[in-house]
Amino acid sequence: MRKYRNSTDQGNYPIKEENHLPSMTVPDQAMSIEEILVRFASGTLPDVMHNIEYSDDMPDLRGLDISELMDMKKQAQEDTTYLENELQTRSKELKKQRFAKSEPPTPPTPLTPPNTP
Repeated sequence: MRKYRNSTDQGNYPIKEENHLPSMTVPDQAMSIEEILVRFASGTLPDVMHNIEYSDDMPDLRGLDISELMDMKKQAQEDTTYLENELQTRSKELKKQRFAKSEPPTPPTPLTPPNTP
């Protein structure tokens, strides 16, 4: 006979999330679950995503027209091509340096003593 997990035997399994930290909710500012559901059903939930801050390393693309986006795409492709070529050039140089280091040095030619009569 198979055993199924249900609400009465949930306590038998050690897989539970426990939070022992103090609550970070501010009194009278948190909505109850019932209030969230009522507001969701009526479509009056506040827009909580309006203060999104983007990092400075990525440009804000909102409000740009298609030609500006295409110019940015072209510039990104040119940058990528340039960086790929730089990477290939540097890897070739490194391979040459490694090969030059791995070649055994040519032995010196033995000195012959000067001919004395």
